[in-house]
Amino acid sequence: MLPEIFGHLHSEVIEAVGQHDVGWSARDLAALEQSSSGDPASFLDISAPQATEAWRHSIRAAEDRSLLQAALTSRHFCLLSPKDRDPAHEKFVREENRRRGEMESRCGVNEADLDHYTAVLGFCDLMSLLMCSGLEGKFKLPLAHPAHPDANQAPFAACELGSGELKFNRPVLNPRTMFSIDVWARTDSGFIASDGCEWKAE
Repeated sequence: MLPEIFGHLHSEVIEAVGQHDVGWSARDLAALEQSSSGDPASFLDISAPQATEAWRHSIRAAEDRSLLQAALTSRHFCLLSPKDRDPAHEKFVREENRRRGEMESRCGVNEADLDHYTAVLGFCDLMSLLMCSGLEGKFKLPLAHPAHPDANQAPFAACELGSGELKFNRPVLNPRTMFSIDVWARTDSGFIASDGCEWKAE
């Protein structure tokens, strides 16, 4: 990520981006083990109690690494939590907002930088979801956390995804940055096979 977009990124921010979804690992592993009998459920179809449980596990794991990572991960999932009046979602946001106040006061990072770092996490999360979805084509990504209320007013980067390349209409990533993702896929015969996907930023 070029510093002109989100500023200089602390190493802990980069680690938070890479590790923010670790709370889903147990559920993903269980889905993989059961995939021979049917397609795994999309994370979009997971119930509110199950999703908030995974979010909490991610935040606690981040807290073991640093207060900054915990605060960023908490901010991220609170933004993603649907405003649907579901009791599990409302309880999660209420509890995290209360807990996060102390984290942020002790992590040694000011509010403006916390906002920038949260935007980085959200931007990278959306970009990785696009890449992992198998979609190809042209997309607009806000240079902000996509779930933030002001994301629609934020500047955006247009990107084109396909044929192993990721192209932006403005400098966002260092040229020739390589992305690689290890994936597990169920074959037509019901076996689970590992595979890899790669993209080069242009």
